[in-house]
Amino acid sequence: MDLAGAQAVVDKLFELQKAGNYEEAAALFSEDGVAELPMMLGSHNGRAAIIETWKSSDVAGKIASSAPNLSKLSAMDDGTFKRSMETSWMGIPYTFNQYFTFNGGLITKMSTAAFS
Repeated sequence: MDLAGAQAVVDKLFELQKAGNYEEAAALFSEDGVAELPMMLGSHNGRAAIIETWKSSDVAGKIASSAPNLSKLSAMDDGTFKRSMETSWMGIPYTFNQYFTFNGGLITKMSTAAFS
């Protein structure tokens, strides 16, 4: 999928979330490749509206089960979300953390940190 196609999908997810249609958004989110778009495009244009659906626990469960790469996304006490991944580089294991702050479905801040 090229960037224009990815942007079109994220725009559709944004509109579904804005309309409160979380069921359809979760269904679209579970399609192949779509689960990675908010992370991919988040640093590109700040739009990752689908994460708003995590406010609804039943939809959050559907998204977590259909999007393994987001299943470790968790809400922090300060209102941010954190995604952690265990990985290694040249045989050295480390934890890769990404932090996201959302406002109305838009990423307003994203940062990355790695710890060994």
